[in-house]
Amino acid sequence: MIKFNKNINVLLSVIVLASLVFSCSKEEVFTGSPTDSNVEFVNLEATITTPETEVMANQVFPVTISLGSVTFPMDVSVEAIAFLPNLNKRARKNFIIPAGTSTLTSEMVAPSGDALGTDMPFDFDLKLYLSAITTAPEVIPKGFSGKQYNIVCDTVFLGYGDTAIPGLNTKRLAIRFDFEGPYNGNSGGYNNLNIVFKKNNGTVAFPVATQTTRPIYGTTKSQDRYESINFLDEAKVSYKIFNASVSDSINKIYTVKFGSQVTATSFNHGFKVGDEVKIENFSDDSSLPYVIAQVTQVIDYSSFKCTAPSNLFGSSLSFYQPKIVNTNQSWSPFNSYLPNEALQYNGVTYYSKRIINVNPIGNLFPNVDTNNWTTVKPKLVWNDPLTSAPTWVAGIADNPQTPNVDESTTYYVNDVCKYNNVVYVCIKQHKSSSSTPNPTNATYYQPVINSYTSDFSNYTSTDVFTIDAFAQSLLISPVNLKYRISLRYPDGTYKLYKGVFPNLIVGNESTAVPKLQIVKTTVAGSSTYQVTHIE
Repeated sequence: MIKFNKNINVLLSVIVLASLVFSCSKEEVFTGSPTDSNVEFVNLEATITTPETEVMANQVFPVTISLGSVTFPMDVSVEAIAFLPNLNKRARKNFIIPAGTSTLTSEMVAPSGDALGTDMPFDFDLKLYLSAITTAPEVIPKGFSGKQYNIVCDTVFLGYGDTAIPGLNTKRLAIRFDFEGPYNGNSGGYNNLNIVFKKNNGTVAFPVATQTTRPIYGTTKSQDRYESINFLDEAKVSYKIFNASVSDSINKIYTVKFGSQVTATSFNHGFKVGDEVKIENFSDDSSLPYVIAQVTQVIDYSSFKCTAPSNLFGSSLSFYQPKIVNTNQSWSPFNSYLPNEALQYNGVTYYSKRIINVNPIGNLFPNVDTNNWTTVKPKLVWNDPLTSAPTWVAGIADNPQTPNVDESTTYYVNDVCKYNNVVYVCIKQHKSSSSTPNPTNATYYQPVINSYTSDFSNYTSTDVFTIDAFAQSLLISPVNLKYRISLRYPDGTYKLYKGVFPNLIVGNESTAVPKLQIVKTTVAGSSTYQVTHIE
């Protein structure tokens, strides 16, 4: 490709047009070499335009190239350059304009600003212009017979954004708030802007700076130059889920709580009434299919209530379900087994119902020993036991009236009984007598109303967030302070907004000014974002 040198002598008032449609200027010429040859030089007035006013490092942005009224009988290649004079970095791209046409709409990539790391100068401009024209690579012979074309084109100036947006998940929306310095000084003699991150009618949201698994991650009141917010939709949060009452169990109303050690400033589930949540890994069993529950009540920042389909835990109306131990072995009469152990026999999975001791002679095969084995995975159905569980019986260890008769009661694993009006399930086979523990002993029994840790994530909702900003300290007050907001969308595209805080003074959360609105719509676990800059 033929390269040209650029002689610039253009008034800024001609170059910078608010509409971003830049006409060509004959004072800006790319001249060829040798200039003293007999080749005819032709000034070709061309334009490069873009609907963007601001771009970010590595951002793909649309451009339209026009050769005016000139067309060529062959494909031609036009070189465009996006140039950062601050860093002396540029990105080049060759565009092929087909024969017989004079315009082309395509895409270009802004150059990276990584030469200065994450802390780049605040105010950059990107120069966009056409630099050369020649025949397309596949055209033979090369070049234009008897002519040398000089590209004549004005320069498009675009705002240039920060190179790096911190984020834990590059496929999720990431937002960085930046502002003009200086960024450090004595006695508050520097600029420090904080943001207030709000959700749904002004409720303050609590992004977390150190807990990287939260659905929302970021900083809002740091002393650093940048404030950032990251939406991490795929992040799962572990909750305790339980029935607050027998009635809730029967009506399938579940209370969900993150834990007793969290505080409002360190965690916020963010769900609202009507949202759908996805529940996974119930009772730490990742093999169970997930279920969708609807939030019916928000209790506080870490607790809520939800309802779920009737098949949430099979036909169970309680949260206790037998813990199955997979032995990964085949049945053998030479092994002993505990209740709820699973094994294979002739390709079929069997579950032990009670303690089975080693007995090479007396043990029956699992397919015929229905007293000790079942092919149905043990599951407790609480429809009747919740209301009519039999009362726990202690039994008599040594009845002097019947000295040779064992009158103790054997309780097997998964047996249900009631003690002091609380329903319990046996979790360890034992004989119950006057000397054995009653059902309050956790070694042998588990209360019916129990909690389990499961993973929750947002499934379907529509939420409105705002980012408000206020000055915690200023070098000079009042001041017209410039700011920028950089966004990286889930599809990898970028957007940059910039503006000015007029007559800004030091304030607090109550005086924060809205600068960004984000409408987040989640359907079946997949989120989209509509972002509006508030000027």
